[in-house]
Amino acid sequence: FDRSRVVASYQAKVDHGRRRMKELFAKGENRRQVVATHLPRHLDSLSVRRYRQRCREKVEDDSRRTKRAIKQVALRGLELRRSREAFEQSIFGEELAKAAMQQAEQERAALRDTVGGVAHVGKQSATSMFAQPSGDEKVEAFSQKHLCADDIKLRRLAKDFAVPLPDAEAVKAIFDHYDQDRSGDLNKEEF
Repeated sequence: FDRSRVVASYQAKVDHGRRRMKELFAKGENRRQVVATHLPRHLDSLSVRRYRQRCREKVEDDSRRTKRAIKQVALRGLELRRSREAFEQSIFGEELAKAAMQQAEQERAALRDTVGGVAHVGKQSATSMFAQPSGDEKVEAFSQKHLCADDIKLRRLAKDFAVPLPDAEAVKAIFDHYDQDRSGDLNKEEF
């Protein structure tokens, strides 16, 4: 099946029709039966309405068929993906599960380090974080004095713009990831 040959054949047919119509018009022909052979013979408002209705129904049928075909293709793609995953699981089973667990642990560690985790708290270690706080520590638990200037600025901006702090911290982490020279601005190369 050669698509270019079909397209060329169709274009030749269209060109022939155009040449024929130009010749007919040049001879002074303007009768509908000769010029517009695709239209019904008796052209009144009822036949025009019926013709339009048939055309509309054909377009709607084509549209429904196309939508059904797209759904079927999507379902087949999903089945194919699931089959591939099952196949990979059967072949690589344990190794794949280990790799997935390691990747999930790395992602959790990266998230913990960048957004509200142990690294965010400051100089406290993970063990002292869960120990029972003393009286002074309870009073100072929610103060900002243990935060650096950047964290205080971030909290103030989040409060001013009514952005939840975890969202602001996540945006800041992403920004910091791309701000390689730590200038606080993204230059053209970093952007």
